Amino acid sequence: MPCFTVVVGVLQFENIAINGLASLNSQKFHILVYGCKKVKMVNMKISAPANSPNTDGIHIQQSSEVTVMNTHIGTGDGCISVGPDHQNCPTQ
Repeated sequence: MPCFTVVVGVLQFENIAINGLASLNSQKFHILVYGCKKVKMVNMKISAPANSPNTDGIHIQQSSEVTVMNTHIGTGDGCISVGPDHQNCPTQ
């Protein structure tokens, strides 16, 4: 597994829901979803300054059936980044 700096890591879970999480000013990824299946994230608030480099809101890698809904993401880099080996990750 790659090494990342994260606030919350969701690693190798199936059928998990995250609701109402707030993350402010992470130095790299706010949330990492790695090796998971059927993840639902709702009602989250993720933010970092606009001039903050490399602060992805949610990074999804080697996961499937990941859903992000009703979430506010304001970061200096990507809101949602998707790494290699992903499939079926709808966002709204």
